[in-house]
Amino acid sequence: VIFTQVAELAQHLAGAGTMVLTGGGPGLMEAANLGAYTAGFDDPSAALRSVLGDCAGAPGYEHPEWLPTAFAARRALGAPQRPQLSRNVGIPTWFYGHEPPNVFATHVAKYFENSVREDGLLALAQGGLIIAPGNAGTVQEIFQDACQNYYATFTYRSPMVLLGRRYWTEDLPAWPLLQRLAARKGFDDMILLTDDPGRATELAQTLDAINRERRTVEAGMREQAEAMLEMLMPEGDAPAALAIYGPEFHEGVVGIVAARLKDRVHRP
Repeated sequence: VIFTQVAELAQHLAGAGTMVLTGGGPGLMEAANLGAYTAGFDDPSAALRSVLGDCAGAPGYEHPEWLPTAFAARRALGAPQRPQLSRNVGIPTWFYGHEPPNVFATHVAKYFENSVREDGLLALAQGGLIIAPGNAGTVQEIFQDACQNYYATFTYRSPMVLLGRRYWTEDLPAWPLLQRLAARKGFDDMILLTDDPGRATELAQTLDAINRERRTVEAGMREQAEAMLEMLMPEGDAPAALAIYGPEFHEGVVGIVAARLKDRVHRP
């Protein structure tokens, strides 16, 4: 059931023009790549049902016929009528050598170093992450993305939607810790927990819109703060410390802007 739900979710996102990226492997990663791939067909739902039916006899990569069955199902679909909507990316790694890449990613980038692969994948996901139930690697990625958001590593924060309320609060209770970390650094409005894949899609798109607006606000604040910075140091020499204030500065992004200025002038 969860495989189909994730595939339908990815299909909806891809159909709306969102580029879907996954870890490129089997399981729910395959589901997301499959769903995104079928978005480019005239009848995406029928295309998805066709593949699910064709692959029912070899549903997991442990099955010896998993790979040839998936290739046959893809060939049976033919080419998508709107290939631009079918484009999606799988980013697997040699680190998990026992997990082969799935065949439904139209573009593949395979990394030798898993740490580089995960950091890059999370950094690219500006539109946010939808995180389905997984194991140790998935938990690692939750907190790696949370760390990027916590320290505002980039000029944006990625929305995070965890799919599976019971799983993430009882089986592997990552959600309570994620909430506490987010509350400390003010990105608790960018994380959500739900059981409904449709709601997950809706929330991810809403949070992405909020995130885009926040980046626009940040760009304006940064431009204004940099102009003030030039006034404070006309000769280019920075004092021991700097204080920059604007009554209209947005409290939700002022820390990010301060961090950017600190990196520029190497002063607190």
